Amino acid sequence: MTASFYFPVPTMSEPNAQPMHDSVVHPEFIGGYRIRSLIGEGGFGYVYLAEQSKPVRRLVALKVLKPGVDSPRAIARFQAEQQALALMEHVNVAHVYDAGVTEHGRPYFAMEYIDGLSIIDYCNRARMTIDDRIRLFIAVCDGVQHAHARGIIHRDLKPTNIVVSTVTTPTPKVIDFGIAKAIDGNMADAADTINMADMADLTQNGQLIGTATYASPEQIMGVIDGIDARTDVYSLGIVLAELLAGALPLDLRGLRGALLTQTAVFADPTLPSAIPDSMPPERAQLVAADRSTTIQALKNALRGDIDAIVSKAIEKEPDQRYSSAIEMSADLVRALYHQPIRARHAGRIYRLRKFARRRKRTIVISSLISIALVCALGLAIFRSIDAADARGESFAAIKERADAQVAAVDMLELLVGLLRDEFTEAAPGTRRMDLKTRLQQISAGGSNLAIDERLEADLRLHLGRAFLSLRDFVRAENEATRCVDLASHEGLDDPLLVFRGALLLAAIERESGDFVRSRATLAELHNRILLLEATAGRRKLDSIEVASLHAKHALETGLTALALGEADQAVASLNESIDRSPARSVGHIAIVNAARTAKIDALLALGRPRDAELLAHELLAAQITVLPPGHRWIAATRSALGESLYLQGRGEEAEPLLVSSDAMLSAALSSESELVRASRRRLDELTRRLGRPVRATPELPPLTAERRAVDNTDKN
Repeated sequence: MTASFYFPVPTMSEPNAQPMHDSVVHPEFIGGYRIRSLIGEGGFGYVYLAEQSKPVRRLVALKVLKPGVDSPRAIARFQAEQQALALMEHVNVAHVYDAGVTEHGRPYFAMEYIDGLSIIDYCNRARMTIDDRIRLFIAVCDGVQHAHARGIIHRDLKPTNIVVSTVTTPTPKVIDFGIAKAIDGNMADAADTINMADMADLTQNGQLIGTATYASPEQIMGVIDGIDARTDVYSLGIVLAELLAGALPLDLRGLRGALLTQTAVFADPTLPSAIPDSMPPERAQLVAADRSTTIQALKNALRGDIDAIVSKAIEKEPDQRYSSAIEMSADLVRALYHQPIRARHAGRIYRLRKFARRRKRTIVISSLISIALVCALGLAIFRSIDAADARGESFAAIKERADAQVAAVDMLELLVGLLRDEFTEAAPGTRRMDLKTRLQQISAGGSNLAIDERLEADLRLHLGRAFLSLRDFVRAENEATRCVDLASHEGLDDPLLVFRGALLLAAIERESGDFVRSRATLAELHNRILLLEATAGRRKLDSIEVASLHAKHALETGLTALALGEADQAVASLNESIDRSPARSVGHIAIVNAARTAKIDALLALGRPRDAELLAHELLAAQITVLPPGHRWIAATRSALGESLYLQGRGEEAEPLLVSSDAMLSAALSSESELVRASRRRLDELTRRLGRPVRATPELPPLTAERRAVDNTDKN
């Protein structure tokens, strides 16, 4: 077990030091750090309280590998901890400042010195209420989720590894990632010196790494392949139960071997609301007093939602638990505000997450669009050839038409590729103006191809969306209008394609600022979508696509109402969009995300910041299971969450959210973006409310080419 970074009530002037061991000679300096005292020791390393003088003067926790612990496995584990922490930058995770090698060749790293108590000791000493404890724990979940999003599982979450810093406001920080496991390739990217085969050897089947009391059944059984983010969720559930109820729901202390495994796998845990009854009366009275309540009131507060949340988090089967820490925290927010929780009510967002988890993260929206588009066009080509054959055309004529339509397919594939490459390092010479010029060439070339009307209408629709993403409203409107004209031609008469083109026109009108015209277009489309739904069976239309178009129409209606300042109408339309979007449609995730994002803004406009906060947590729970870390959707939601917090007078909580999300949005989007402008407005307002400048965070690393592609393909 590695050394912990938890120090019982240390201060800057009188740190809680341990006596130096007579048998060990401890150095006076390590690197540029002066050693002040030994404050922790584990099987692999020492933890010193050290003083850094340059470039800033501060106390740090300096972790150094022990002399004699020189096996490749031990060094790999230590380096894994170093790299795991270096990947993270979050207010609720201890920061890594520096890393290096001592003069004797032993690796070390310096990290944030946490001045505080374990989360349970802090809450008990402050006699925090159940609600206040939950608020603190939500921040812990946020820090753990940050680690998970970077591919790191803690695997030893327990109260002493969650320390509450009191330097400014009480801030819980997750510490000691010494036995973390990389769940994807991020570690390999971050550390050239760690061989991934060696990393896999850090934990062997049948060997428990972690603290048994808080370990999941799969950890205790030594099932290495079964350890993932849900393993940490289990530990969080145990910690939450102890934090709120005052004792463990399943006490494994003192158990070993087969008895430990049997108890962990088969014994039923005690519900939090029943834990006080299992204690001696005097102990229960003390627990209740530490929570500023009575025994009966404590049991009432835990009964129901908290019982359900803890029970779901500590399910024996990982598939039955929350799939992420953010899902768990979202339910805790709902419980705080007396809203229905997902642990007891499986609603649409729950189904959305299940739908999303069946698909690999590496499949991005642009790939889905490209595949669907090419398949549809290929089918159209064969249908066109069959129709030509039925008309008795010559083979040469059929071949000419097919060649022309294949050229259209190539052109559309080029279009999709251009839109993806615009934001990647793979095409550094492609600038916005260059892209616009090339799109114009595609637009002109499409008129010269001998292709049927359906293919050209598809081409015009996608060109219209592309020009809209470049904010070239005139060309976007021309392409959308051409799409509608072609799709409504007597020879084609494709009502769904007509509707998609007209809906694009409404979006162009709204984004160009012509809200009244957009509303008129949408009002006309409302009757048309009702007619399409009524006649879908007779006209053999795809019912799922019709339902998806209705959801998109409601979304666009809500966005227009919000732009017009009609927040109540916006909420109603956005709710309709969420309810109508079919889970099996390709665009379901994008529709629900856009509708919920806009609904947060509408709730804020209505003066309902608590409801906005609840929805923001719920949306983050869905986004984090679908999107990569740093995605602009996640950043935008965190920014809106920050606004909901400072509107409730919780500016200190909002600050790290707003600063980090602004950094992510600025790195991914231009300064003209509406998301960036909204982020800056929120930072300015927070500065005004705090009466001081916001605290800057370290600059985030630039987005990789792969992330830029993922972040921006959905624009089209």
